[in-house]
Amino acid sequence: MSALKLSPAQRADLRSQAHALKPIVLVGAEGLTDAMLKKIECISKRTSSLRFACSAMNARPASKSTMKSAIA
Repeated sequence: MSALKLSPAQRADLRSQAHALKPIVLVGAEGLTDAMLKKIECISKRTSSLRFACSAMNARPASKSTMKSAIA
């Protein structure tokens, strides 16, 4: 699966739409597990937008880029 190429305006529009959503996927101390990836895959078949939340106390600096590459 290749990453989407979005213009800054498209990205801003999607962010504004996602702002009203409640997080569906909560990433905690365990990080991004195989079970979490299966859940994301299942949810992505039902909806076009997903919102993630990460535990601030357990977040690692590289976790955001790691999640992006694992999901893509």
